[in-house]
Amino acid sequence: MDGLGKFIQESYRYDIQKLKRVDSLKSILKEKNIDQYDNYLRLYDEYYIFNYDSAFTYAKKMQEAASASNDSSRQTYALRVCSRKYLILYEPSASMTLTTKKKPNILL
Repeated sequence: MDGLGKFIQESYRYDIQKLKRVDSLKSILKEKNIDQYDNYLRLYDEYYIFNYDSAFTYAKKMQEAASASNDSSRQTYALRVCSRKYLILYEPSASMTLTTKKKPNILL
C-alpha cells in the first residue's frame, strides 16, 4: 500500500487525536478569570480544516476576547481571521489579496 492509501486508511486516528486536543482546549475554557484569547485561537486552528463552522464560532469568540483586552494587535488579527470567511464566501476575488502579493500598477 502506498503512503497516501495508508494515510487515508488511518485517517480516523488523526481525527481521534484532533478531537482529544479539542476536548482538552474546551476544558480549559471552563476555567474562569483567565485570558481565553489564546485558547480560542488554538480552537480556531484545530477546527479550521476539520469543521469550518466551529472554527468561525471560535474566531468570533477570539474577536470578543481581543476587544475586551484592548490589545490592538490581537483585535487586528482577530478581525482578519473573522473577515476571511466573508471574503471567501462573498468575494472570492477579494480573498486572493489576503494570500497573494500583487505588484501595484505604477504609471511613469
